[in-house]
Amino acid sequence: MYFVPWIHKPWELGVLAAFIGLGFAVGMPAWLALISDMSAPDVRGSVIGAVGTGQGIGVLLGVLLGGYLYLLHPIHILGYTVPTHYAQFWISAFGLSAAVVLALLFVREDSGRIVGV
Repeated sequence: MYFVPWIHKPWELGVLAAFIGLGFAVGMPAWLALISDMSAPDVRGSVIGAVGTGQGIGVLLGVLLGGYLYLLHPIHILGYTVPTHYAQFWISAFGLSAAVVLALLFVREDSGRIVGV
C-alpha cells in the first residue's frame, strides 16, 4: 500500500495488485487458523465472529471516511505533501503496519487459549 501513490503505469499497478492479492490470499486463512487454534473449543465461533466484526467495522469506516478524505486539502507529513486522492492508501498502509506490529507484540503461540469473549 505504501507504493501505490508512486505507480503511474498499468503494468506496475498489476504487479502490485498481484502482490497485495497474494498476501491477502495467504495471510487471511493463516490469520483465521491462528485465531481458531488459540481459541478454546467452546468459544471458537464467538472469537472468529468477533474478529470478523472488527474487520467489518474497518471496512465500513474505510468506505465512510474514504470519500471525506478525498475531499480534504492535501496532507503534510514530515515535509512531504500527500495529495488527497492518495490519502486512503497511506492511511490503509499505516493501519496495516500498526496491525502487524500489534499482532507481533500480542499474538503468541504459547500464550494459552482465548477463553470467554
